[in-house]
Amino acid sequence: MRFVWPVSLIVLCCTLLLAVAPLHAAPSAQPADFEAIERYVEEQRQVAHIPGLALVVVRDNQIVQAQGFGVAGSDNNPVTPQTAFGIGSISKSFTALAIMQLVEAGKLELDAPVQRYLPFFRTRDGEASARITVRHLLHQTSGLPTAAGFWEGGQPGENPLEARVRALAEVELAHAPGTAFLYCNANYDTLGLLVQVASGQPYAAYMREQIFAPLGMAQSFVLSAESAGDAARAVGHQDWFGLPQPRSGPLLSDGMAPGGAIITTADDMGRYLIAQLNGGRFGAASVLSPEGMATLQQPSGVGDAGYAMGWSERTFADATGLLHNGGSPNFTATALFLPQERMGVAVLANVNALGMPLPQATRSIAASVATMLLNGVPEEPRLAGVRTERYLKWLLLFSLVWPTLTMPLDLRRWLRKVGNQPGRKPLAQALFFDLLGIPIIAALLLFWSPIPFWALLRFYPDIGWLLVAVVATALLKAGLRLWLVGRSKGQTVPIASSTPLT
Repeated sequence: MRFVWPVSLIVLCCTLLLAVAPLHAAPSAQPADFEAIERYVEEQRQVAHIPGLALVVVRDNQIVQAQGFGVAGSDNNPVTPQTAFGIGSISKSFTALAIMQLVEAGKLELDAPVQRYLPFFRTRDGEASARITVRHLLHQTSGLPTAAGFWEGGQPGENPLEARVRALAEVELAHAPGTAFLYCNANYDTLGLLVQVASGQPYAAYMREQIFAPLGMAQSFVLSAESAGDAARAVGHQDWFGLPQPRSGPLLSDGMAPGGAIITTADDMGRYLIAQLNGGRFGAASVLSPEGMATLQQPSGVGDAGYAMGWSERTFADATGLLHNGGSPNFTATALFLPQERMGVAVLANVNALGMPLPQATRSIAASVATMLLNGVPEEPRLAGVRTERYLKWLLLFSLVWPTLTMPLDLRRWLRKVGNQPGRKPLAQALFFDLLGIPIIAALLLFWSPIPFWALLRFYPDIGWLLVAVVATALLKAGLRLWLVGRSKGQTVPIASSTPLT
């Protein structure tokens, strides 16, 4: 059984670092078969064990399909296009839109240093901090490390966004500003504070008045202590080894709202995608000029991520589009659009942890719907990443449960081995593995993880608590070894005897 623990930790490492499969499909163009799309989405919802899901498809400035699948909560109310979901990091594109509105209003400049508007903005490197611009934040090229994007803090009475930005003074930049892409929520939380300072309004109020209202997104809002929405919200869930469990409570702290706390519906997302495709216009309303929208959608060219401003460039059936995933502790979502084909897709789900490190299920479904719109064939593989993660989780769970159940027999055999071998080498080897080997490997996994341990527990609780259980079981086993060796010294029966230990 000594080799089970290394296998467990290897499986855990694979699960933590499971990559998202690339998007691909064959080119051509065919009329959309909405019934086929409906069947496909429902099939994939069941494969991924998603309780409830909403889909919206837009084409040529119209919502051509808006539909709910599954249930919104434990009351079994069906999901509808008016059911509200958290969209996580898709919120970043809304924050980027707000920034560009303020640029066009002359209140911000893209290439101005952030310190012009936020004099207290800084990291540990004061000189480099002074060179970070608004554009760097939008393109995620500021140098802020990914781990700095996960934050829980602030004191009662503080402005949450200001407290969040001031906390960056303890952060060390991962690279010089403007030299590399590195995804970090803190970039967009800082942009949210810029929205407040430049507009003179709270972030949530600005979004409601300047973006949601003009686009007719009546059921959309920023979830925070100062805002509330009247939309019928879906109940969020978290994935526990492939079984979604209902979860209540806030999605994120107020200080992280600009990077991931917008609540919206499929209908409202359709309106938003139309504005993205139509030069900032929906109907008679305009939230940005066509030139401003083109700037938002242009990748920075820094690094190979293809990151624009709140959107990532991707290819669907040889057509170039823009996509963003969103994940909060109990929701996932994906939105994408193809400007040349004038179509877009959004998928909203009420469960998190559907694939690591990104919400693989909604991404796969949305990308497949896009390819079905282009050529009638969904992309392959269908949710292979989600299935792989689920199998890895089950294997990891078994690799912990089995040695725990067999621990008494394993310790008994080990104790006989200690009795048959003179000296303390067997005990020292076992204790080194239990007390140092497993905890050190676990610590290294956490060190390499892009998110801190508390965030792992919050976003992926099954993996986080399983990691805790692995370390706790190893320490328990070490304690039992010491106790058994000490107890055996008083036995008159030789340790190697077949007489059962009592």
